[in-house]
Amino acid sequence: MITALLGDITRLDFEIVAIPVDEEFEPVNAISRAIYEKMGEELKENNSSQERGKIGFAHMIEVNNPPFQNIIRVVPPVYIDGEHNEAQLLKAVYWNSMVLAFDYLVKNDKKHVTLAFSSMHVAGRRFPFEEAAHIAVSTIREMYQRYWDSKHVDVVFVCDRREDYACLKKEIRQK
Repeated sequence: MITALLGDITRLDFEIVAIPVDEEFEPVNAISRAIYEKMGEELKENNSSQERGKIGFAHMIEVNNPPFQNIIRVVPPVYIDGEHNEAQLLKAVYWNSMVLAFDYLVKNDKKHVTLAFSSMHVAGRRFPFEEAAHIAVSTIREMYQRYWDSKHVDVVFVCDRREDYACLKKEIRQK
């Protein structure tokens, strides 16, 4: 299932939440900063023990700090002009996040998990939202088509702006 919600991701309860960070694992927007503040030292300590993240990178850590159980930190690309492989790098963010969520599902013998994405594709990285929404939804659909079992990972895009929500809903409705 792919869906979109309008709301504050920091107040919602998801098993896995993907948030955008920079190459040093520092938050890149207000949403990821709010999640870092909510999680406290657990995320900050984990930053110092990790190597630098590469663009397209995804790394999951268990936090067990309600409302979240797991955080996937992703490093989305900075949009330059669309000619520097930005679309492929953004696709890698979603693909790698799905792989981590599916691995979590299998390792924990679960039937379903929910992976929530904040609006990471624009996240201070200047990516045009419409293009980013298309990449996000089409990547998840491709994963579902190629790997049938990946449909056990429900994906929720949580938007804090009404126009982003409308754009994602439109993209999800298109087949």
